[in-house]
Amino acid sequence: MSISIYSQAYERHGHGPALLFSHGGGMWHGCWGPILQEIAAACDCYTWDLPGHGASGPADSRPVRIEDYVASIEMVRERYRLQRRPIVHVIWSMSGLFYGAALMQEHLRARLLQQQAGLVLVGTSLNFGAEVFAPTHPRIAMLQHLFADQSEKQALACREATRILTRQPLIDEEFQDFFMHLAHMLMRRQITPALIPAASIAPEVFLQQHPTTVIHGAYDQQVPLQIARAQAERLGNELILFEHSAHMPFREEATHFKTALLAFVQKIEQETERVSA
Repeated sequence: MSISIYSQAYERHGHGPALLFSHGGGMWHGCWGPILQEIAAACDCYTWDLPGHGASGPADSRPVRIEDYVASIEMVRERYRLQRRPIVHVIWSMSGLFYGAALMQEHLRARLLQQQAGLVLVGTSLNFGAEVFAPTHPRIAMLQHLFADQSEKQALACREATRILTRQPLIDEEFQDFFMHLAHMLMRRQITPALIPAASIAPEVFLQQHPTTVIHGAYDQQVPLQIARAQAERLGNELILFEHSAHMPFREEATHFKTALLAFVQKIEQETERVSA
C-alpha cells in the first residue's frame, strides 16, 4: 500500500506533541488548506491522503478496509520517526467512522491508541451511520451527475458542493480545485462504503483515559448537532460550538479553530509536564 504523506513541520527538537490531521471520506489532504501552515508555527503538523484517496493507493483492487486506515497512521509515524513523540490526532468527517470502527476491534485498538496524547473530533461522530457519506447518498449522487458535465454545469456543481459542506458559498480558485478533486474521486468510484462492524457499545468508552475535545459547526448538515452533543456527553467533554460554521469549521472560522486547537494542545503539554515532574 502506497501512502502519500505531507508535512508542515516546525522544528521543535522532539518536544511537544505532533499533530496528525486525518481528512474525510472522498477528500484528500488539501482539504485542510492554509490552517496547517498557521498551526505549524507552533506545532509539528502532518497529514496524508488516506488509503484509496488522493495520491494514496489501496493495497490492491479490494475495497479499503479499517486495517488499512490504521496501517496508514503507522506509516506516518514511521516515516517521520514519531514513535517516541506524543501525538494529537485531529479527525474530520468520515475519518471519525474509521477511527470509531478501529476502536471497536481489539486487535486494532492498541495500535490506534499508541502514543496518542489527545484526540480532536471535528464535524464527525465515532458511531454514526456511514450511509450519509456513501456514494449512493442523494446529494453525492447529484454532485456526481453535475460534475459529469465538464462545461456550464461545473460552476453550479461547485456551488452546490459548498452549500452542502459549508454555511456560505466559498467559491475561489482553491475551493474550485478542492471540489474538482472531489468530483474526480467520485467519477473514479474510489469512495467505497466503510466496512464498519455493528457496535454493541459506544466506542467512546475506550477513550476515557485519553483527552478528547469535540469541535462542531452549528449548521452542520452532514453530522447533525444533536449527534455531536450526545458524543461530547458520552466523552464527558464540553462541546466547542462554532456558531457560524457548517461541516468545515477549520475553513469557515479558521482563526477560532486555530485558537481552540492550540489551547487544547497547550493543556495536554501542561498535563504532560505535570506528570513528568
